[in-house]
Amino acid sequence: FAVLLPKLTDPAQASHRAEALLGAVASPAEIGGATLALNGVAGIAYAPRGAVSFDELLRQAGVALHAVHGSVGRIDFYAPERDVRSVSRLVLASELRSALQDMDQLDLAYQPILDLHSGEAIAAEALVRWEHPARGQLLPEEFLPVVEHAGLLPDLTRRVLDIALGTAADWTRHGITVPVSINVSPRTLLDRDFPGEVAAALSRHRVPAGRLCLEITETSVVSHLAVVDRVLDELRDLGVRLALDDFGTGWSSLSHLARLPVHEVKIAATFTERLLSSPQASAVVRGTLEIARALDLRVVAEGVTGAIQRATLLSLGCHAGQGEHFFPPLPADRIGPALWSSTVRGNAVSEGGAEVIPLSARRGTRD
Repeated sequence: FAVLLPKLTDPAQASHRAEALLGAVASPAEIGGATLALNGVAGIAYAPRGAVSFDELLRQAGVALHAVHGSVGRIDFYAPERDVRSVSRLVLASELRSALQDMDQLDLAYQPILDLHSGEAIAAEALVRWEHPARGQLLPEEFLPVVEHAGLLPDLTRRVLDIALGTAADWTRHGITVPVSINVSPRTLLDRDFPGEVAAALSRHRVPAGRLCLEITETSVVSHLAVVDRVLDELRDLGVRLALDDFGTGWSSLSHLARLPVHEVKIAATFTERLLSSPQASAVVRGTLEIARALDLRVVAEGVTGAIQRATLLSLGCHAGQGEHFFPPLPADRIGPALWSSTVRGNAVSEGGAEVIPLSARRGTRD
């Protein structure tokens, strides 16, 4: 929506009016039997009457609006230097469209998820990377906002799903049968066709549905939207595993677990990292583990960085962990040996002392 205020005498008045409008938008509303509260942002362009055309004023407001999405506030004003960043965003979007068609630019790194007791790999999370020809490797936080704004999310999701399942099929040929996890955007869960696309991709790569885990954020499911619930139910009916990612960072987290068709919960790294130093973080971890036990859900702690963290999580009853203490994200040509090595270690623990063959003693990098 655009709001034109033609009689202002000071830019601060525009900011005050924007705050009032955003406050009105945020008032809870009953829609379809559900109570929804919307968050809003505002970009403001200000100019003396006649100084710029209406079209230019509207364009400047759009630039300011984009700037808000990269800040911590709800309101921002247009500044000429922001136009450079706006042009850069457009260029990046154009380059990303080309990258989605280029097999060599978009790739996945994989981070193993390990059983805390045995050290056996029980899954691997796929993390998208963009090998930009001029800028080098770009991480998701550097280009995902462009993906959202440019409407490229469906294309990126399909590409990541295709690469991840292709990798899982390759693992099978090497005797590795751990699931692969990919992150799913909240917007994807609003797509009624998504379960069908997942089913087609699984069939194309001949990967059993149980070998795929989709990680969803709590913000995806907080509104109790019927379309989201239906998509999640269809995915679970396919046999796909579902995980609630970054758990503890959203609203009323524990109450969501009882109604969601998820198989596991991933404790956000911010709580794992402060487990030993913050009573609040420790309380979140303990509470999550307690309710997960009651609901028979597996719990994965993200962000495990040390042996004491691992031992503490294990003593609290946490099932699995992920983080630099075990493995960093690894490229596809190294993840296979890492998963194989972890499986051997896990078998050694369960069998009471089987010999573990050093990874360096194995021939080749993809065996």
